[in-house]
Amino acid sequence: MITIKKLGFMILITAFIFALIKFDVLGQMSLPEQLKDVGLFLVIFLGPLISFPLQDKLFGPHEEAIEFGNIKWFNSRKGYGFISADQGDEIFVHFRNFSEKETSNIREGQRVSFITVSSEKGLQADKVSLV
Repeated sequence: MITIKKLGFMILITAFIFALIKFDVLGQMSLPEQLKDVGLFLVIFLGPLISFPLQDKLFGPHEEAIEFGNIKWFNSRKGYGFISADQGDEIFVHFRNFSEKETSNIREGQRVSFITVSSEKGLQADKVSLV
């Protein structure tokens, strides 16, 4: 859904810049006809480039894709374990990354939802919830 919003925003910014150049909205900045054609060509490239920095401020820098998997193993005394994601990856999980703070009830094979983040040691599950 956020991707659709970002694409729509990019088109809106491009259309706005196009209208400024094509229809002389800023009357005092009147461009000669030859420059208008070049300007319209540049809008196709500049509009999306201008919209990218604004998109992160409006919509956030990342989309969070929720994934599902099962607890492969989890040691509640040590506070970490691994999740077998439905896509086949094994992802490290730490007790801090669980939404519920009670990690003593976690057992092998339990279904979970999570997002995958990249850490300095590799992939790690975050925002883990029991399903």
